[in-house]
Amino acid sequence: MHVISAKSTAAGFSLLEVLIALLVMSVGLLGIAGMVTSSLKANDGAYLRSTANSLAYSILDRMRANRQSATQGSYNISIGTLAPVSAACLQTSNCSTTQLAALCLGPANNCTPDAMAQADLGMWKQDLATDLPAGDGSISTALDANGVIDVTIVIQWNAARAAQALAKFTTAPAAGTTNFTVVSGL
Repeated sequence: MHVISAKSTAAGFSLLEVLIALLVMSVGLLGIAGMVTSSLKANDGAYLRSTANSLAYSILDRMRANRQSATQGSYNISIGTLAPVSAACLQTSNCSTTQLAALCLGPANNCTPDAMAQADLGMWKQDLATDLPAGDGSISTALDANGVIDVTIVIQWNAARAAQALAKFTTAPAAGTTNFTVVSGL
């Protein structure tokens, strides 16, 4: 007769417990990784919307400071349209005296309201391109029925940056272009 000892039957039971615990732990870690990935996407999107909000109100404040040109439509510009004055030299701090004068900056600053509007648009378009991925914007003004000038500012950027950065962690499709619109009275 063959007698089986209790010690030999219980030997595989601990290994099974370890494998089940490892399976449960790996599922939990995958869940945590998914939460981190969606948190990073949401954080990047919130940062870009916050930047767009700041840039929209920046140009709106410039328009309020230069109300004469804003009411005449000097700030109207479309998405895809280059600003009348380039502010690219400000990024490298390498502006010539002529470029500074065109931007209404520097010691020889005798700008007209329209020249200031062009300089404001140049700096705003430069900020959009620098601060947002593929950033661009448009401004339109219209007189409403009450005689108030309504300003519509649309800022557009490519929101796929977060999806591209996280593509190795997820199979979700990349997001496309995002628009942020502000409508305000002048």
